[in-house]
Amino acid sequence: MAAKVMRQILIDNARTLQAQKRQQLTTIAGTPDTNERENRFEQLITIDKALDSFSVRYPRQSNALKLKYLMGMQNQEISELLECSASLIEKDLKFSRSWLQTRMA
Repeated sequence: MAAKVMRQILIDNARTLQAQKRQQLTTIAGTPDTNERENRFEQLITIDKALDSFSVRYPRQSNALKLKYLMGMQNQEISELLECSASLIEKDLKFSRSWLQTRMA
C-alpha cells in the first residue's frame, strides 16, 4: 500500500511539473536543461504505464519489484512478507527488470 502511494505521489508530481512547464510562456524552448527535464518526466510516465500493465499480468513479481525499489526492502524481507523463498524473489526481480527493459526500449 505504501509503495503504491509513493509511486502515485511521484507520478502526480511529474504530471504537475509537466503541466507547469506547458503554462510557462517565457521558457526558452530547446535549452538542454528543459529538454532533459522533459525527457525525465516522459520517461517516468512511461515507466508508470509499463508498471500498471506489468501489475495486471504479473502481480507477485510486481509486488516484489515495488517492495524492492520503492520501499527499499531486502530480498529476504520481501520473501518473508510475500511468503515465498528468497530465490524465487531473486528470479522475480530479474524477470521484472528484464520485462521492463524490453518495454522501455
